[in-house]
Amino acid sequence: MLVKNHGSQPLDKDLNKWHLLYSALLAFDFMILVNYTLHIFVASNFGKFGWSFFFVYWMVPYYSPLLAFISAISASERALKIMGHMNSICITVNIPVVIFVSLYNDEDPAYYLILFFMICIKILVNIVSARVRQYTINPRYQSNKAKLTKILARQKQKLNKRE
Repeated sequence: MLVKNHGSQPLDKDLNKWHLLYSALLAFDFMILVNYTLHIFVASNFGKFGWSFFFVYWMVPYYSPLLAFISAISASERALKIMGHMNSICITVNIPVVIFVSLYNDEDPAYYLILFFMICIKILVNIVSARVRQYTINPRYQSNKAKLTKILARQKQKLNKRE
């Protein structure tokens, strides 16, 4: 459940709050990524540990938010799924390798907190994007579920009257 790539349908018909939450989390993801990238390049830390952020899985930390942005514009469920897998790779492989290499090179502990926030944001992006993706796959799920619930309740009442 750490990196949730499957999701259930949202329980309400209005998806605006899910789209707003997805947009806000995506903005935080971009913000943290830019902050860490500036730390890598401005302080000349690329040779110490920045290479591990870029090259363990080549450019995954950068392709993932870019793909998330593209999927938000195009409403592509396939792009959302690929982005979820890229976030999973980043959480389970790239960031831990960066942490180990940074520990070896005596990096400032404040940047471990940035990596921790990056992990948390990517987990939340995966959870929310899974919900949005499920809605994109079947947008009439909630209305169909409500109709079926009414039908089944009426049938249950009829069966109770017969007994």
